[in-house]
Amino acid sequence: MSLETVLTEIDKLLAVRPIGLPMDLFADVAPKVVTSWRARAAVESPSHLRTHPAPLRVTLLAALLHEREREITDTLVELLISTVHRIGARAEKKVTEELVNAFKKVSGKESILFKLAEASLGEPGHGPRGCLPGGVRW
Repeated sequence: MSLETVLTEIDKLLAVRPIGLPMDLFADVAPKVVTSWRARAAVESPSHLRTHPAPLRVTLLAALLHEREREITDTLVELLISTVHRIGARAEKKVTEELVNAFKKVSGKESILFKLAEASLGEPGHGPRGCLPGGVRW
């Protein structure tokens, strides 16, 4: 998965789309039939395709292009989803690292605050005002 892969797939799509096949071209044909036409067109040489009558030749080539356009579009969608997942994973990792680093920075302060709270709740009458047990000033 790289930018080059995405750009290659976009170039393929830009080569197929200008032909202008309607999206619903094979809407009334069973998908298995369209797939078989595509497979037939894919294995025949160009010279052999030229020998077919025009209606058959156009149908086979249209099926090939129609199926390729769908495959390329699916590949681009998968690449987009993969990119979004990768971005999400990196963001999650970065946030986790930042939280861990922030916690490490504050860990000393936490123990001081805990001692302060403990001193104020546990022995409020002992020691001079403004001092923790042990004479630590706050």
